Order: sequence, then structure tokens, then C-alpha cells
Amino acid sequence: MRSDGWGLPTDVPTPTPGPDRRTFLSLGVGCVIPLLVGEATAKAAEGRAARQVQGMTDPVMDHIHREVMRAYRGVRGSGGIRGEHVRALGANVVLLGAHLQGNKEKEDARLDAFLRRRIRDKGREATAQELSATYRELAAGLSVQQGVTSRLELEDTATRTALDVLVAHGAVGTLRRYEAGLQRLAAEIDQAMMTRGARPVPVAVRQKPGDDFLGYPPPDGSGCTFLDGAIHGLALEAAIFGLMGFMGAAFALAVAAEALEFVKFALC
Repeated sequence: MRSDGWGLPTDVPTPTPGPDRRTFLSLGVGCVIPLLVGEATAKAAEGRAARQVQGMTDPVMDHIHREVMRAYRGVRGSGGIRGEHVRALGANVVLLGAHLQGNKEKEDARLDAFLRRRIRDKGREATAQELSATYRELAAGLSVQQGVTSRLELEDTATRTALDVLVAHGAVGTLRRYEAGLQRLAAEIDQAMMTRGARPVPVAVRQKPGDDFLGYPPPDGSGCTFLDGAIHGLALEAAIFGLMGFMGAAFALAVAAEALEFVKFALC
């Protein structure tokens, strides 16, 4: 597929390793597993994730968790959305992809195989609906355990398009496609911060969070469409990893999706 400067495919229609049990508990996502897969298979899913790191905490995933949570808190914080927040999300999404591809469990290949099998057995529409429902459950669990407030409503057309991109490019390839667009958006936000001046900007009643960027030109249509596609793609990958029991990756991608949804709400 060809892509534009935002990493969007130009020939696809576009709409407007996990931690061990101790790490599950420290991250507060251990109870999300029963929510996703049911009580009967919760222990098996948790056991698979624990075996991935042979009972030891994965320092790369720990780093990714910290960075995506820092970025999430940053975009929701009183200081406003900054380029560093978006840049950190892009960098850690790519790092996650490289880590999934490089570790001995090869979670990226397992995700791709899982998705192909799901589509073969259930069909494209049913798979998209299943993943949307799974993401809502995952987001609900993260809200309870981590205070990650979900404002993401997965839209049917965007979900199907993101699913097509994921099938075409694979888990890691899809994550890499998002980095250039996120870096470009981060640069635009940096430029806006430089030109707006140092004076404080009063916040008006009913003002959107992104309106504090006085004089900041919001992303054009393609930029907002890119954000929408990236958000849906990250959410779908989070849902698939959740179904597979890889909760470390599911957690990180879900938080990244929620952070970018807030950015889109603010700037688009």
C-alpha cells in the first residue's frame, strides 16, 4: 500500500511480552483478565503471560508502561498537550512493536496468526464487532484499576478500516506506520508552543482542552483522519492482545489509544 505524509494508506478508504503475576498486581491490571476471557480461562491466560518472562519482570515492558502512563497523564494535565507527550507515545509504540517482534515468544507473529484465524472462522464484520466489544471491556478494567478514563467510542467504519490495515501490514508493521504521523504532529505542537508566546491564556467556559493553544492551527483533515486511524488501530491491537492473554502489551496500547483520543478531541 502507498501512504501519504501522515502514514495513511492512500489506496484504502479512510473515514473522517507480558509481566508476571507480581507485575500484574503492581500494575493493577490483574483483574482485567477475568473481565476479558472469563473466570474459567483467567488462570490459564495469566499463566501464559507469566511463562513468557519465566517468572521475572520484563524491564522493557516496565519502561513502556511508565512512559505511556506519563504521556497519558501529560495530555490530561494542567500544562496542556505538548509535543513531548505525542512524541513519547510514538516512540514507545514503536519500541513495543520491536520488543514483541524480537522476544523469543514472538507475540507479534502470534497476534497476526490469531487475527487471520479469527477472520477466517468468524468473518470480517463479526471479528470487528468482537474486538470493539473486547476493547470496551479492557478500557473499563483500566478505568477501575488505573484511573485511565476512556472517552474512546470505536466507530464501525473506522474499526473495519483499521482491521484491514492491520491484516495487510501485521502487528509490528502497523505500529511502525503510526510513528511518522505522530512525530509530525508533535513537531506542529512544538512550533505552536514557540509562537504562542509566554503569556498565560485564560480558559473560557465550555472551552475545549486544546483551545489553550492560542493561534495553533489544528491538524488539517488528513491529520485528524490519521489520528482517528491510529487510535482505532491501537485499540484493536490492544483488544487482540487482551484476548490472547498478553496483558502487558494490551495495557500499553490501550493507554496510548486513550491518550491519542484525548489529543484528537482537543485539537480536531
